[in-house]
Amino acid sequence: MTRQEFFAYVQLSPNKVNVWYKNTTSPFEIGAVSVPVLDNTLQDNTNYLTQAQQIAIPIQSADYVTLDILNRQLVSGVVLGNSVLCFFFDVKPKIVTSVPSTPEGNVMLQILPAIDQFEFTESPYNVLHGSVEGVRTSTYVMQSDRYKIGTLANPTYTGPINIDLLLAGTATLANIQDSNYSTTGWINGRYEGSKTDRIDYKTDPASAGSIFQGAEFPSGSLTSQITYLNSTSQIIYKDLFYAGVGDVPGFYPVPSGYELVTDIGESSYIVTVRSAVSHILPTPQVGNLIRIGTEIMKINEVGYTPSTPPQYGLQVTRGYNSATSPHNAYTSVENVSPVQIYNISGNKLTGVPKGKVLVKQTGTLLKLDDLGYIVSSSLLS
Repeated sequence: MTRQEFFAYVQLSPNKVNVWYKNTTSPFEIGAVSVPVLDNTLQDNTNYLTQAQQIAIPIQSADYVTLDILNRQLVSGVVLGNSVLCFFFDVKPKIVTSVPSTPEGNVMLQILPAIDQFEFTESPYNVLHGSVEGVRTSTYVMQSDRYKIGTLANPTYTGPINIDLLLAGTATLANIQDSNYSTTGWINGRYEGSKTDRIDYKTDPASAGSIFQGAEFPSGSLTSQITYLNSTSQIIYKDLFYAGVGDVPGFYPVPSGYELVTDIGESSYIVTVRSAVSHILPTPQVGNLIRIGTEIMKINEVGYTPSTPPQYGLQVTRGYNSATSPHNAYTSVENVSPVQIYNISGNKLTGVPKGKVLVKQTGTLLKLDDLGYIVSSSLLS
């Protein structure tokens, strides 16, 4: 039987699995196979057959021969007055010594690969799902027309021809996608960047200081507990880094030259100060720490009042070392020299969480704020 004769036969029997043997005596050479779209359970296998690469057909009992598909086409035939579809597969010639012994109508085929490509394509496991093949247009980048130099009015002009439209913001938008992503986190990481500061990372862009041996403790740790651990040699020290004044990290308040103008109570958040000396003093700065008596305060806002000497109204956070108290007028104000503690992670610095640090060299217990700045210190007994 020739291929043309086999193709005509398939059209007469499209509801069956048909195998074309190029010769009639053993060994047999298989050249083509037809497979109906509907199986015995009336399930439509179009998706499987469309993406099939191989077909395995039974030879003798449980032995199968695998055929590589070269070409395929969808063929329509008529059975009992009804239109029936099947796939006609040209396969790579395969030599077999016997023909299928399975009774007609019960041929069990294996379609390879055994996955519905259509279902996979539409599933969330397809990495290409949602890929854009068409050209995207930017929402703000405009197209600059430079297809020629000069205009009739200005032959020496070398800029874009549509300069007026560009300046007016009405030029044609360029075929440039603004982003490959729709999630803010991905867009910032790929295009915009993330705006951070020392509040986020508890570290400055560049710090100069020294390494010391220290041990970290939670902010709620009692001094008596740390003293006991120290006396019984249970503390494990590690390398820490500090930036600021002093040969070793510590709490260093220095006179600012300012004094209180009025009394302040425990609940007041406005502190008015003025110069207590004759020369000009540096203006108080937002973010600086000051000490009045034994209380540490952080400056949040600075207001200026013209007077002689000049006065400054400071809005502060009280009790920065967890202690507030009333203060009388004319009390001296001290500046707390900023000393910040860092952890060392490889070749970079990371912030130390709010808590306490014991310095091995001096036995000094340091109390830190949220940014790792020292707000108080004391010697272990």
